[in-house]
Amino acid sequence: MDEEARQLREDNSRLKAELKQKEDRIGKLEGLLMVAPLRREELERHLGNDSHTSSKPPSSDGLGHGPRESTSEVKSILVVSQGTRDIIWHGSMSQTG
Repeated sequence: MDEEARQLREDNSRLKAELKQKEDRIGKLEGLLMVAPLRREELERHLGNDSHTSSKPPSSDGLGHGPRESTSEVKSILVVSQGTRDIIWHGSMSQTG
């Protein structure tokens, strides 16, 4: 019976440590999710900037680019790699024609 109780105590300690690690990870991920909408808005504003919508000179628009059409869809995907804290933003933009 003592061996079983010892094993249960060890398992309990191990599970408590795992729970603490997972709670810490969840807290960090929740923090990232809180700033994701702000980052998305910032990126969407950046995608819409050209010489017509910002203080940039027309030469920064590139060759052959007229006024930018309004976007019909902007998608941002947040990928959080498991085991790391790296954030990768992917954005794609469809333009109305």
